Amino acid sequence: MNFLSLIVAMAIAGILAAIAIPNIGSMANESQTAQAQRDIHAAWSLLAAKAVADDGATISYDGRILTVSSESSSVQWTLPANTQISLYGKPFSCLSLDGDGIPSASPLCPAVIPTTSIPSFYLSVHGGPYVPPVS
Repeated sequence: MNFLSLIVAMAIAGILAAIAIPNIGSMANESQTAQAQRDIHAAWSLLAAKAVADDGATISYDGRILTVSSESSSVQWTLPANTQISLYGKPFSCLSLDGDGIPSASPLCPAVIPTTSIPSFYLSVHGGPYVPPVS
């Protein structure tokens, strides 16, 4: 009877593990997505603040590193490897704001977005390890 109880307990443990393991992977991806969204929100807020304080700032993204820079400093965030950021439905690479927080051309980012206010990001993140921001 003891051996049979052990086999039943092992079978139950195996079934529970088979259910739990896929959920853990899904939760890890959701966590990375949420962290990337928080980092992009923080970068966007910092961009607006630096633009006004330093008379202009630029945010750029090279597919892995998100950077906010101005004359006084630069801050970087490393996002998950498959993070995709789009602005108005187009892949995002950079945006410069003038001292009033209005999109403008700069040497780092020559393209100007036709708007008179700070635009909104649309974000998609899929997998990849998360690395905290460095300054």
